[in-house]
Amino acid sequence: MSKIITHPGTAHRDDFLSLSFVLCWDPTVEIIERKEPALSEIKNPNIWVLDVGGQFNPLIKAFDHHQKDWNECTISLLLKEWKLWDSAIEALPWLEATVLIDSCGLAAMSKEYHVDYKIMYKLQSPVEESFLDLLSQESVITPNDSLFLQLKNIGHSILNKIREYIRLTNLIEKKCIVKQKKGVPVIIFLNSESSRTLSSVIYKYKGKKFGNVKGGLSIIKDNRNKNAVRLYRFNNDQRIDFTRLNRNYKVRFLHEKEFLSVIDLPDNENINRFIENVVDTVII
Repeated sequence: MSKIITHPGTAHRDDFLSLSFVLCWDPTVEIIERKEPALSEIKNPNIWVLDVGGQFNPLIKAFDHHQKDWNECTISLLLKEWKLWDSAIEALPWLEATVLIDSCGLAAMSKEYHVDYKIMYKLQSPVEESFLDLLSQESVITPNDSLFLQLKNIGHSILNKIREYIRLTNLIEKKCIVKQKKGVPVIIFLNSESSRTLSSVIYKYKGKKFGNVKGGLSIIKDNRNKNAVRLYRFNNDQRIDFTRLNRNYKVRFLHEKEFLSVIDLPDNENINRFIENVVDTVII
């Protein structure tokens, strides 16, 4: 059995997510204590000491990012130790900003991303604030507490997203079809259903293949209907017209802004020929 110690008082995203990650990484953890650790606890390799204690030493599971001239947070230290950092910053758009805020403060974040303080406060998540308040109120958390399970579930969700990003990135490199039609970039990937992670991977893959060329079309499996595909136009590309699908295809859905459409796959027609005809239809 092992345990986690993190700092008491007001909870922040860094210590919250660090707890979440470690609960998933180490299934032997049976207790979380929010307190200042004793030196003997810091040196105990069976105790994870996160965001507190003054030491960074992965061999004894001490992960305090408060070191001179460091621009790190506990999350980044853990992900780097687990060899997940490079994929994590690609899979999690919020990660680098989180590290910057926790290590250098809101002023640095505001300057780096040219975002006014007032805007940043308006964009704060009420869900995140609620969870941080719940954590701030606790000093000891065990598996019998609902917060323990919530922390673990959130950690699983995020770490699985990183692993899924890695899987899909490797799969797209092998299976994705890339072409241009009348100057329009086309990305076709039918080996996995649509998801937030897949959308992110495809967008970055498009940039890798076509550079800064704006616009384009992606065709992927729909995640609601097994026998359907989802068509999306990047940057609301006006060279692509999904209303033209109504002529020859069964359209399940067309977004009112016309940047997304879902159509049924054919029962017997060759799938490659079908997709080629769809591309010819929608690109003006």
